[in-house]
Amino acid sequence: MKRSARLLTLGLCCLLVLGACTVSAQDNVSVQAQTQPVPADQGVVGERPEAPTAAAVGGFEAPPSQNPVINTLTRSFSARQFAAGEIPVHDIELILFSGARAQSARNAQPWRFTVVTNYEDVAQMHSTTAPGNIVIIISGRVNNVLPTTEFDCGIAAGYIQIAAESMGYGARILVGPVNEIEEQRDHFGIPEGYRALVAILIGHADDALDGFSTATPRSSLSEIVNWVD
Repeated sequence: MKRSARLLTLGLCCLLVLGACTVSAQDNVSVQAQTQPVPADQGVVGERPEAPTAAAVGGFEAPPSQNPVINTLTRSFSARQFAAGEIPVHDIELILFSGARAQSARNAQPWRFTVVTNYEDVAQMHSTTAPGNIVIIISGRVNNVLPTTEFDCGIAAGYIQIAAESMGYGARILVGPVNEIEEQRDHFGIPEGYRALVAILIGHADDALDGFSTATPRSSLSEIVNWVD
């Protein structure tokens, strides 16, 4: 179980790297466009667009960026409390499609998604839920040829969380209910040959709670990064 938790964590970390790399080129273009001087023959002096202020979450201050994907990643946090409200099926499908687009070793895609909409079941997953919330269970293939199932499913979980947050919803990745889900495999429709690995609680975040600035502190880059020149 500890090995699975480590691989899930590693997969989520990999998501952040992949997301940042995917948009880094676009972000660089944006910065270049801001700093490009205006040709003299235009007869006017251009003003550099005001850059957004740095985002501080959990004591970690991220560099300002004009890129919406980067901003979603750097402002991501686990919702502390959820509010009542239905999530349109179209939005759920977009979130699922985002998860299905996650990278996996040799494109094995060793996951299956279970969408739980029954509130009695959702309420048992976590104490912060409210009517209209959903839970997406990610189950991993048991006999995968590659030893990367937990890692790959962790990446998919991160994609799902970021997709939900980018659409304005709150999200929280849960591993606590996994054992209970496994004990009720038939009830939750976990496919044969798969086991539940992680669940993502999604819903309207309670705006009365400031989960952003009170998020668990993050280590600074100086504490966790070393450069090899």
